[in-house]
Amino acid sequence: MEQRKTGTKIAGIDIAKAHLDVALHGAEPGSADEARFANDADGMARLGDWLARRCVRRVGLEASGGYEKSVVRFLQDSGFETVLHQPMEVRLFARLKRKRAKSDRLDARLIAAATAQVEAVKAAADPYLAELAERMTAYEQAADLLAQARTHREHTRLADLRADLADHIRILTARKKSLAADLVRRIRARADLARRFDLVASLPGVGAINAAALVIRMPELGAMDHGQASALLGVAPFDRDSGAWKGQRFIGGVAWRQNEQTYDAFSLKYQGPQDLSVYYAHIDQVNRIFGDKSVNGKHQNSTNLLNIKAPDSPIGKFTAYAYLINNKQVSRFSTNTYGLNLTHSLGPLDYIAEYAYQKSAGNNLLDYHASYKRAVVSFTETTGVFSIGYENLGSDKALASFITPLATLHKFQGWTDQFLVTPKEGISDLFLSFTSTIKGVKIKTMMHQFKSDRLAQGGFSDLGSEFALSGTKKLGRFNVGVKYASYKAGDLIFNKVDTEKIWLTMTIQI
Repeated sequence: MEQRKTGTKIAGIDIAKAHLDVALHGAEPGSADEARFANDADGMARLGDWLARRCVRRVGLEASGGYEKSVVRFLQDSGFETVLHQPMEVRLFARLKRKRAKSDRLDARLIAAATAQVEAVKAAADPYLAELAERMTAYEQAADLLAQARTHREHTRLADLRADLADHIRILTARKKSLAADLVRRIRARADLARRFDLVASLPGVGAINAAALVIRMPELGAMDHGQASALLGVAPFDRDSGAWKGQRFIGGVAWRQNEQTYDAFSLKYQGPQDLSVYYAHIDQVNRIFGDKSVNGKHQNSTNLLNIKAPDSPIGKFTAYAYLINNKQVSRFSTNTYGLNLTHSLGPLDYIAEYAYQKSAGNNLLDYHASYKRAVVSFTETTGVFSIGYENLGSDKALASFITPLATLHKFQGWTDQFLVTPKEGISDLFLSFTSTIKGVKIKTMMHQFKSDRLAQGGFSDLGSEFALSGTKKLGRFNVGVKYASYKAGDLIFNKVDTEKIWLTMTIQI
């Protein structure tokens, strides 16, 4: 691990409004090297003690719309070396490492890993990079001052003070622009850095400053070719595990398979003030898990995906979305889906509430509409994470039902894959889960009770139940796992049978 090479122990902190997730560099998921603290004075004091007991010297954080400021001040006052990353740095670092999923705990580990790379840059005997790093810091400071001045002006009523602030904003804007142009010019003055810069800047959604930050602070980029750079994009436009993308319910990469689902697509992202973001993607082709030689291996599309994340509110984070799928080969997949997702954290409790409306579209031969509902409550304590949830994929008079044709379907409604195709009567899933780590083994258990959304002929509704258990452990460079699921069929009219499945997996990090 990097910390062993440098002698510096490194930690990463992922900051949310209500809590702080922290992980040591190299921490195994669910181990004692991860922790969560409240985002308040008492929580930060406990965080400082936790870091000190583990002899941490360097701490990395991700800028998060202002929530990080008090934490940065606390860490600096406590004597920790503090590195503040811009969000794009961590996102692209995650993609470089093939870590496409996003959850709070995963982010903390990624931030720690990215912070270790900053250590590596500073440790390298390259005075030119050291100079560029100092100039990048100056740019970031100017950007922070500009943001503060704009916020101050928004909350100032007196005309003379607003005029003074307007002048100040103009000066800071010019300085920020000048520093950015100078950074790019100096990077281009050296051929090896210019190559890396052009490679990273060519990726959709990566601006000049983000590319410059990556070139300066992540030396791993120096050995990339165009194919590796393309991998920075990831395989799924919305492959995340936070907020509206939790679990890849609508758009997924089917990453548990050796042959993943990928997309020929382009995307655009706007990052506005106060954590407002707008994300758009257009998909021309879906490369499915069956491979190029299968007739079902590719689906031609003209699909548009839109995602709008609103600034934080007192009741949580709202995300509105529209998934307009036009599948030119499989007409029943052509649907328009509009939805709203809400996530919120209150200490150890996390909440998700979601509603979506779907109707047939494009070349779909059916004429139907159906709704989607989801509610999940999770409780995190020292022994693990408990979750209880309800998910409903509705039906239109038992003629057609709500579908998610681009999802990672294996992650939902049980691991035996009984409901990869939603029954025309729809489906409701009441589920419980518990995740923990015991002696280095990450354990997860799931229980599902399935009912149809609308009664079948004869008044039947029991779609069965499932129990599932998995365990994974890291052994050096190997990750070994076992997964078991047992499904018990419900009413005979649904044509299901009792099913048991077991998976044995092993991956190696090279």
